[in-house]
Amino acid sequence: MAGDITVVDDFEGAMISTGRVDGSRLFMGIRKEPVTKGYRLEFDYNLHFHFGIRNAGDGERTVEVLVDSTPDDELARDLRHLWVGERPDGPYRIAEVNGKMNDGFPVKYRFGLSLPPNSTIYVANFPPIPYDRLRKDLESKAERLNARRRVIGSSEEGREIVAYELGDVDGIRPLVFAAGYHPPEEDPVSISAIFDLLMDDGLRRDILKSMSLVFLPVLNPDGFANYMQGSNINGMNFHWHFFDSRGFSCREARVVWEYLERIAPSFFMDFHAFTFQSWDSRPYNIPVLYCASGPQRDVQRRVNGSLRSLCGGRYSVSEKILAPDLLVTALRRDLGTVVSPKFHVNWQDGPEGVKELSREAFEAVVRAFDGMDPGSVLFRPRGGTGKGLMLVMRWRFLDLYYLHLRPVLGRIKGKLSGGGGKG
Repeated sequence: MAGDITVVDDFEGAMISTGRVDGSRLFMGIRKEPVTKGYRLEFDYNLHFHFGIRNAGDGERTVEVLVDSTPDDELARDLRHLWVGERPDGPYRIAEVNGKMNDGFPVKYRFGLSLPPNSTIYVANFPPIPYDRLRKDLESKAERLNARRRVIGSSEEGREIVAYELGDVDGIRPLVFAAGYHPPEEDPVSISAIFDLLMDDGLRRDILKSMSLVFLPVLNPDGFANYMQGSNINGMNFHWHFFDSRGFSCREARVVWEYLERIAPSFFMDFHAFTFQSWDSRPYNIPVLYCASGPQRDVQRRVNGSLRSLCGGRYSVSEKILAPDLLVTALRRDLGTVVSPKFHVNWQDGPEGVKELSREAFEAVVRAFDGMDPGSVLFRPRGGTGKGLMLVMRWRFLDLYYLHLRPVLGRIKGKLSGGGGKG
């Protein structure tokens, strides 16, 4: 019976704006946030959905779900996996699905589901993890590691933004690993996996002999607590728009920058994740010509190469990650920090695959600093590297190429090949 099927969206974490049943079809709308305007680019993170479906009948039912889509839409890309659970707060398992989506924005999805009799299932295209569960997991592991829990400030809604410090952070310029800009990506799991690795007392002692470590696992706690698509509670996607004409785009950005400027990290990496996408895991590489000194170039080259190797040779260099309003740009230009921005894991590899790649990326970075004074890469007075006029002129030339000329050439090449030119 058609009336046996209902949409469930009255639970914490639901991420749809509309839902209606029409026979064996369910029409859903994604809950939208403002599109972030970054440096000459727009970033639309209205990608993710999370809802429940109840089958009150005594027989199994098969339904077609259309998210921001119609039956007549031509959808060319495969949608291979969804996350399914029996309770809204989990646990969720990754499930294969025969679905389709479009290759552009706004995103549209279409897929089929079988519903057991007298059941409710919850469906998402990302792995839903309640924020409180994530926070408690991180705190418990950090406590077992004897990490210093430092509250560096608070979010727009007053939630703590926490750094976990290991080693002599004040005496040895730290390596910083961050996550938690974009809530559905659930990349704080990467930091949790690194904590698991560091439970090995011998490994941890060996690393901390010559290095110190800082972990910033949830940069956007309000976004996670309120199940935002990619923004803080005020609709600001501050990964892509960290700075603005007033200095900072939001409170969280100011808190993070003031802490990082004080500790002057020798290295910074932020984890991200593909969720439903079919793209492979990859890092973004900073071209070594941007580096000011031999030590900087050596470490940047090692980091770039090791992370590319982990990801089967895949990597990206684009104007998106070199833009002047990004946190990583300020770190490398103001402090001399070696950066590896936006390292992507992929949830389609499963939870264990995500954790393993995260641990391997951490170990690759640590090896890149082996035998080196971490502070040597930084600009004076914090380190031993100078920043003169010739370096600034080189940056301007590189920016002209990467931020202006290269994107134009890419678009021309894409049009000539008929591919449209993706960044």
